[in-house]
Amino acid sequence: MALVKLRARLRTEGTRQITQSDRRTNEQAIAVAKGEDQLPPFIAAGTFRWQEIRRAYEQTAAALDATGQADDRELAKDVRTFLDKHQGMNATPEVFAAHHARRMAAGPQRPSRGVRRWSPPVRPPSPGPRPGGALSLSG
Repeated sequence: MALVKLRARLRTEGTRQITQSDRRTNEQAIAVAKGEDQLPPFIAAGTFRWQEIRRAYEQTAAALDATGQADDRELAKDVRTFLDKHQGMNATPEVFAAHHARRMAAGPQRPSRGVRRWSPPVRPPSPGPRPGGALSLSG
């Protein structure tokens, strides 16, 4: 399934069109951000499960700290670093909804005058082959 989605994205990337599934995800995220819809049930269930897993990791880190051994304390530190990096479950609809909610809270934004969209630099055409045919290695 992932390969099918990747191929679809690669086909549409040249035209810069968004895939239908990405469009639906964005529309749902915008509706959630506006309070008109809720995240799918599997997101809520996954988030709840992630919180349970987090608590288990936190308890494990505390138990490692309690042993008093340097190696265990180092491992506990690594566990806490992991948890700091992974605050939430980061499911795509949840991330998109949070992104759109932040944008809506910031208010409407218009591009400033004189700001252009980025475009790749234009390269001058190559001069082509030199007169006289192939390159000569002799001086």
